[in-house]
Amino acid sequence: MASRSVDLRRRTLFVGAPVAILTVTAAAFVANRIASQEFERTTNRAISTAARRAAASVDLFLRERQASVALLATTPTVVDHARAAGNQAQVMGLDRTPTAELEAQYENGRVLGSDERVNRFLERVRDDSDFAELFFTDRHGLIAAASNPTSDFVQSDEAWWQRALASGSDQEAAEYDESAGTEAVGLAARIEDPVSGDPVGILKAVLDLSRLSRVLAIPADTSVITVQVVDSAGRIVAASLACRCGRCRAARPSRWGSRPPLPHFGSRGSQRNSSLRLRRTVDDGG
Repeated sequence: MASRSVDLRRRTLFVGAPVAILTVTAAAFVANRIASQEFERTTNRAISTAARRAAASVDLFLRERQASVALLATTPTVVDHARAAGNQAQVMGLDRTPTAELEAQYENGRVLGSDERVNRFLERVRDDSDFAELFFTDRHGLIAAASNPTSDFVQSDEAWWQRALASGSDQEAAEYDESAGTEAVGLAARIEDPVSGDPVGILKAVLDLSRLSRVLAIPADTSVITVQVVDSAGRIVAASLACRCGRCRAARPSRWGSRPPLPHFGSRGSQRNSSLRLRRTVDDGG
């Protein structure tokens, strides 16, 4: 009788143990699967939220800076100098001179006129803003004043200049700007006579996109998420401050911190922000 009891216990152990192990294993697998799915859903929600916030921040950043350019184009300093430069160019016959001759004539100083006060005004605006470069032309497309040396004296043959003259504003695609030395977006606005409304020039600002890193700062509760902004060629031009990938450009601090250099009242003309795309990644902590 005792031997039968031992044998029964052995058979129960041999049969029951594997079943118990399989049951525990299956339960662990199901629990892990549920946990993984929940983690994936939570992560996707966090990424989507961060992406929506970043997209809104980038769009607002670009629209505000376009508004700053439009407002700067209405200041008396810019309007008066652009008008005077255009009149001077017409008296000198520069509006009828071939581009090649003008470039050769102004090779050593690609600015029409010699009023350094206007150039210094643009330099101060550049230094206290997110712009890497500022300049404006007269109505003939000749450089009237600039914060930085420009590569060409004649700008009227540039597509952005022609678009801004026709529509009142322009936003170029993101690209590396050699003269500014940074990934940048060109923003332009038409300078108009405040009385007649006639165009007297075009103002262009080169917007330093590395400043976007400050705008893309991620809240502490989502610090494991990196938001990257890439241009149409797939190059990373800015990333959230949480990024540790080593490929992103460091943001240069602005003297104004989070404040814009000029008041913003909304942009003029349509915005073409499709040149910037958002890339969302999860930082693995490495």
